[in-house]
Amino acid sequence: MVIFLRSSHRYLISGVVFTIFGPTLFWLLYPFGAMLGLAASITVAHTARYFVFRVFVFTRNQGFRVSPLRYLISICPAVLAEFLVTSLAYRYFSRTVVVALATGVSICIGYLSSKYIFSRPDSQFIVKGLGLRK
Repeated sequence: MVIFLRSSHRYLISGVVFTIFGPTLFWLLYPFGAMLGLAASITVAHTARYFVFRVFVFTRNQGFRVSPLRYLISICPAVLAEFLVTSLAYRYFSRTVVVALATGVSICIGYLSSKYIFSRPDSQFIVKGLGLRK
């Protein structure tokens, strides 16, 4: 039996998986240094997430085109917030608290920035042709 999922369901599934995967990877890499662990976990998690978006969530046969540049633009505010929170908190809190704080801030900022970025038509961006569009 083949189960067909709508794009919104695939987005939800990938969101849950990467909400668990990214912070877990950060927590595991934290002993190498808070900032190095964060940089490595962000690089791995977002690279994987981008390709999951391209292949699983927003497929070409449904008329979507996932652009690397637009994806990077959408995650920049969350990544910067995560680095800011981590740099301010890692000296004062335990590894688990730092990961939880950085993840919570990243989720909130990431949701708002992605909602804004992906709700705008390409014509509202300075760079033409960026896009997740249907």
